[in-house]
This record gives sequence, C-alpha cells and structure tokens, in this order.
Amino acid sequence: MGYKLHVIIFDNGVVQQSGITKANVHDINFLKQVKKFANRKEDAWR
Repeated sequence: MGYKLHVIIFDNGVVQQSGITKANVHDINFLKQVKKFANRKEDAWR
C-alpha cells in the first residue's frame, strides 16, 4: 500500500495547504476536508 501527497498552492507558488492520505482514499475526500477548513478560516475573518 502506498500514499498520496496532496498540495494546494497559490498562484505565486506559496503552499497554502498540504496533506498525506493512503493511496486507496479517493481525492475528493481530501478536497472536502480542504473546503471545510477554508470555510472555517473565512468565518474567523468576519
């Protein structure tokens, strides 16, 4: 069994968020977590 590295990068090349999942975890599951995190972060700035 292997692993996958997921990285979200801004247009200027700065890493915004990253994570590692098992290879058998579908990519959409990581993206759902990122979306939840982004929403919480956005609410904190309001």
